[in-house]
Amino acid sequence: MVFLWKEILMETFLGYISWSLYHALPPMVYYFPLQTLQLTGLEAFALVFLSPILLTVGPFWRLANNKYILSLLRLITVGSIASYQAPNASLRLLILAVGVTSSLVVQTVTWWSGNSLQRYCRIWGFILGKFLLLVFRIWYTSLNPVWNDKMFNTTIMILGFIAALERIYIDVHEEKESHKNINTGKEMIHRPNWFLSGTAFGSLMFLTFWIFGEVSLVSRWAVSGHPQPGPDPNPHG
Repeated sequence: MVFLWKEILMETFLGYISWSLYHALPPMVYYFPLQTLQLTGLEAFALVFLSPILLTVGPFWRLANNKYILSLLRLITVGSIASYQAPNASLRLLILAVGVTSSLVVQTVTWWSGNSLQRYCRIWGFILGKFLLLVFRIWYTSLNPVWNDKMFNTTIMILGFIAALERIYIDVHEEKESHKNINTGKEMIHRPNWFLSGTAFGSLMFLTFWIFGEVSLVSRWAVSGHPQPGPDPNPHG
């Protein structure tokens, strides 16, 4: 039981980092046309949300399943939190895009491989990471503190590296099982229904991202109307 909770705790923290990256990229993409009042071409960075499609190509799938590449992607995902401290907006957007791509690839590979208990911990960690993001935003008046406070940003990045290194350590000690799962994954990845499964999950993530990512929305649904106005929405939310 202790092992289970430790696994979920680690995955929850890494899930929070992933959700923070997903929430940060769209405003950065929107920043440039908003400033120039015209398309700049940087809007193409939004396509990184489709990066898992590359894993349907056999060589990309085998490359991402390599334990060293997967470890590197984990570290890149956490390190991209440092984009907040980048000296200019263009570099911040580039680092965020790389981080989102790495996170989505790691998420796809790790959810597809491993035993049922590992997938259980990873999926629940991702879900609870979303709740942790919302808790932080409520506590920090609708803002994610990792993008608003340099000290918090650095602290989360350090803790994220610790969690990522712990995940890498676990992966190294399960190399034999991972090799077996790679073979299974290569057989499963080309199933014809991958598009439908990916569309369903993408739709769920879109709704979770754009609707339930707003911390004041659900509280507004919980009221019956006048004369019970319910709780005030978060300032600036």
